[in-house]
Amino acid sequence: MLKEIGGVPVLAKHRATCHCGSVELELDLPQGIVDPRRCDCSICRRKGAVVASVSLSGIRIVKGSEHLKLYEFNTRTAKHYFCGNCGIYTHHQRRSNPDQYGFNAGHDVRGPNRTELRRAFNTITSAHERWFCYVFDESSSALPLEGKTGSGDSGGPALVQINDQWVLVGLSAWGFIHGDVRATRPGLYGQLTCNVRLSHYIEWIQGVISEPLGA
Repeated sequence: MLKEIGGVPVLAKHRATCHCGSVELELDLPQGIVDPRRCDCSICRRKGAVVASVSLSGIRIVKGSEHLKLYEFNTRTAKHYFCGNCGIYTHHQRRSNPDQYGFNAGHDVRGPNRTELRRAFNTITSAHERWFCYVFDESSSALPLEGKTGSGDSGGPALVQINDQWVLVGLSAWGFIHGDVRATRPGLYGQLTCNVRLSHYIEWIQGVISEPLGA
């Protein structure tokens, strides 16, 4: 259960938007966001959104219903809604429980904008002298709010929790893509992300920052 997202409290009557702000929802979340997860269906594996659920009466479109587009596939039981302007998924009527809506848990109207630090979590799967790596796992084995870096994130901080303290141990550097790099898409399960390991360069870093100004 989540009571806040990115430092923003989850309200009992919670507002959420698409990316461009054309569509705005009001969600009934009296207990916070219950059971956030990554769905493993074919469409959710591709969009990578963290979702949670409410009853059908727990979502109201308060702005921009004319911008919502509907996508259906296969049995057409699930109804996926997205903004026709920016393309962001907002919510869907669930196939496994048609009495509920799933909603995109990451589009808070009061949340941090793109100039502020975003956080995601993962587990280190391999470590070497100069770098360490992690895999973006499928929902069945993923951490809550598991994520990975994307294009443009190089140089971003990688922190490890030691007891109750978060320690800077690396910088985002590169990823390994299986198969044809021209056909890959960001955010797919199984992608490997690697970070420069700062401990390998600590003597050089300390030498540079200890030099007198103008040296």
